[in-house]
Amino acid sequence: MGEPKYDAIGDEIISALVHVQRQIGQVHTEFLVSSALCEELKDREFTVEREAPIPAWFTTSAGKRRLLGVLKVDIIASKGDHTALIELKSLNDTKANVDAARRQVQCYLRFSDRVFTRAYAVFFPKRAEEPPSIIGCTDLLASGSC
Repeated sequence: MGEPKYDAIGDEIISALVHVQRQIGQVHTEFLVSSALCEELKDREFTVEREAPIPAWFTTSAGKRRLLGVLKVDIIASKGDHTALIELKSLNDTKANVDAARRQVQCYLRFSDRVFTRAYAVFFPKRAEEPPSIIGCTDLLASGSC
């Protein structure tokens, strides 16, 4: 399982996630967590895209390119030369849930034409006193399958 990437930008994102958890406490809806995190990241001078579209293209054996659909990433946050993909989950961070979230992030990365310097799957706990579980998916950035 991936470890979060720690550096100035990574630390700032992780700090924002922890702040959101402490402020809103026990919330079981990704919508509210996402809203709060977007506001916090904006205050930290990130450019934020919520429900950012990623077109999923397929090339047939005849060489025709077809749009299969549009995937929606919870949050894409950018600051300077750094862009992070953030997938939020209001689930327990069981191995099965973590594996599924990592596959989801990997799929976003595969289909996106954007360059990401970081990728995270974040599980917000059911109890407010627990910090969010931040799964670094940066190791998936070079992966080519989902």
